Amino acid sequence: MLESKSFREPIENKVKEGMCLFGICLGMQLLFESGTEGGKTPTPGLSLIEGNIEKFSQDITIPHVGWSQVKLKNNHEITRNLEDDYFYFVHSYKGNNVKADNIIGETMYGELFPSFVAHENIMGTQFHPEKQQKRVEYPKGIWEADRMQLELIPAIDLIDGKCVRLTEGELNQKKTYSNKPYEIAKYFEEQGASRLHLVDLDGAFKGQMTNIKTIERIVQAIDTPVQVGGGIRNFEKITSLLDLGVDRIILGTKAYKDPEFLQTVLEKYQNQVVVGVDVKADKVATEGWVQVSETSTYDYIRTLVDKGVKRIILTDVSRDGKLEGLNLQLLKELLSFNINIIMSGGVGSLDDLIDLMDLQSENLEGVILGKALYENRFELKTALQEVK
Repeated sequence: MLESKSFREPIENKVKEGMCLFGICLGMQLLFESGTEGGKTPTPGLSLIEGNIEKFSQDITIPHVGWSQVKLKNNHEITRNLEDDYFYFVHSYKGNNVKADNIIGETMYGELFPSFVAHENIMGTQFHPEKQQKRVEYPKGIWEADRMQLELIPAIDLIDGKCVRLTEGELNQKKTYSNKPYEIAKYFEEQGASRLHLVDLDGAFKGQMTNIKTIERIVQAIDTPVQVGGGIRNFEKITSLLDLGVDRIILGTKAYKDPEFLQTVLEKYQNQVVVGVDVKADKVATEGWVQVSETSTYDYIRTLVDKGVKRIILTDVSRDGKLEGLNLQLLKELLSFNINIIMSGGVGSLDDLIDLMDLQSENLEGVILGKALYENRFELKTALQEVK
């Protein structure tokens, strides 16, 4: 390409004149002396930075896709406002035999590789810095034409037929907002909700749903699709809820403790099943968040992907109801999985929604809104405008 498009000479001339050259992903790879991405025979690069490009080991999954940590190694003017952070990668080839002085940052993916390089007025990143919008002052509106779609899903949690909110899943930190949850559902629909998230908290704690009549009344009162979870432990209950008009079923404890049951449900209702992944200190929590397993979040989600689960709701229990922001670090670590994620737990302001939008991940499907709406931190219609 460098030769066929006659790019080499003008690039080399501009670099000699002192112009800064910044290569991103394949652009970074072109800065090196040679690479094998076009085939087994090395193809000459620009030779502006010493080293070559080679494919990752066959022992790891490629391409490397998702958010991975970049650890800064050498000081450079361009990194003066940066710190070790997660950035978005999508590549199958990496830098090799790169001089240590030219490595600004490194990333671990099966092996340590240079993900940020620089030499004089030449710089390159294997990751995509344009995904990390908060780090750079881009012109206003530059991303508007290509922004991701993020579904905002208001939550209605039910105890004794009432609309409540808990903090960190603790019953002794319960606050009741309405004795008529169906009116809350109508209000959210009027505000523009595309979906509602209903949880039978009695069912989650007791293992058996007790708010079926309330759920049925909500479904009958609105036209907006509804997803329901909390205490769903058998196939008959799934069928009856779908017959009521529920759009999606959320399985939490049962999905974790009975993988065979989950597999059976997926065979019949794959597109209507959402698995709730509740997390405490990076371990899977069940039974209304009361029991904490020894299974790591990463390992559990990998199992769900292997089973064919298409969608999960990821909740950091320690942040739920506290209005202190989402666990973005946890989310970034999991976005590389081939599964749609609805984030939950901690939204307290419109800025939290903007932070999610900034991730620009196709796997981030939506976010559940709870106490922030009930405590009037913002209105749903305002938030919907913000994420358009």
